[in-house]
Amino acid sequence: VDRLEVYHMFPFSPELGSSFLAGKVDYARLLDPVSWRRAKEMQGVTAAAFNQSVIQAFWTNMQKNKALADPRVRRAIHLAMDRHTLVEVVKDTAPMQVGGFVYPFHEMSTPRAELEKKLGYQRDIKPAVQEARRLMKEAGYANGIKNLDFVVRDIATFKLWAVAIQAMLKEHLNIESRHLQRVVRQGRPAELLALDEPGVPRSRQSDRARGRRQQAQAAGAEGGGHSRERSAADPGVLRADL
Repeated sequence: VDRLEVYHMFPFSPELGSSFLAGKVDYARLLDPVSWRRAKEMQGVTAAAFNQSVIQAFWTNMQKNKALADPRVRRAIHLAMDRHTLVEVVKDTAPMQVGGFVYPFHEMSTPRAELEKKLGYQRDIKPAVQEARRLMKEAGYANGIKNLDFVVRDIATFKLWAVAIQAMLKEHLNIESRHLQRVVRQGRPAELLALDEPGVPRSRQSDRARGRRQQAQAAGAEGGGHSRERSAADPGVLRADL
């Protein structure tokens, strides 16, 4: 080998997929599903699918907000997430699975059929939401929480998820948050940008997955598109590292 060039691109990004499909790179890992299917049809190309050991999660800053320091509130937020819908929201951007603390494909993980009987992992989220609201009331937040900042990394899946998660928080627990996007530009420190959020959240869609995806697309987050910048913002109290 005379020379080996390595390029670092965001996983499942349009830039990564298009670079491989255009023949600009010889090997690519973590292609989005659409690019992966197209690559499989290309002559001389081999495509493989395998599980990746990554847990997607978001984190709370308990020091800046006393509500988030209450384990009942954090448990309520956990229960308010419709995980099956979140997987559906990003299915054309990145393949995901519903799982618990242990990777769902691990031999020690809870079997899927058993996991889906647990609150927070059921396809019917009504029981989980009911318990989440009970916990919020018990913690003294029956009317919800307002003015939380939701910080999101500038990655396609995270931007799609962020809009859907904010809608779930609002619909299920009346938690209102502002979407801040963490953007890193070459040669400059990371910035927090407040984003316009037209139509977010829209609650009680007839098809939850379609509704969440439409909300994400309306906010300019489809497949890694550039969201509209509005103003710089201070670091927030609710962090998302999905």
